[in-house]
Amino acid sequence: MPLSTRTTRVIALASAAVILAIALALRAAFDGPVEQHSGTALYASMVYAGGYVLWPRLSPWRRAR
Repeated sequence: MPLSTRTTRVIALASAAVILAIALALRAAFDGPVEQHSGTALYASMVYAGGYVLWPRLSPWRRAR
């Protein structure tokens, strides 16, 4: 059963918040390449999750562009 638009937005918003918290915790705990590479990946993931909040019915391929 597909999720409703509202449910998708709530899950995406919660995911973006968790990703941001992880990125900030890694930034505070580590210094150097771990912080740099993981931060880039986590912030990119947060932006992708934000796409779900704004456009939940858009296909994943279109949202990634």
